[in-house]
Amino acid sequence: MSFLTYKFKEEMLDGTWDHSGNVYGAQLCTSGSLEGATNPTSADIVGAATGTTIDPTITSPTALMGVFNGLDVTFVGINGGGAAGAFVMISIYVKSGTNALRTMAQIDITEVTQTGGNIAVQWDNSSDLNEQGLGGIFAV
Repeated sequence: MSFLTYKFKEEMLDGTWDHSGNVYGAQLCTSGSLEGATNPTSADIVGAATGTTIDPTITSPTALMGVFNGLDVTFVGINGGGAAGAFVMISIYVKSGTNALRTMAQIDITEVTQTGGNIAVQWDNSSDLNEQGLGGIFAV
């Protein structure tokens, strides 16, 4: 199940989340939903991928009308997903900046098993994430 973490939702709603200066990343994981965690960090991600580029930066990030978006990412040279072997979610987190290492969201994906190749992720560019017709990575 895809979700926003509690702490991220809380700070978005009370206006204390500082988007400026953050560098965002994505991480494939095999399990370990962080949904119940109060303030999860990237260290809490379970079954993270191994390979050449395991945590690509989400470039050109925007936060507009409740939708977080950025350019598509590619995980490069990804090896198998640990004991479980298949990736089932992507964690979106802050790589550096004001909220460094904080996990913002986890997104379900179709199960992917990898043995050393690349995985390209194309974010939803449709207009169904909010009433304003914006697409993106996730909506608040």
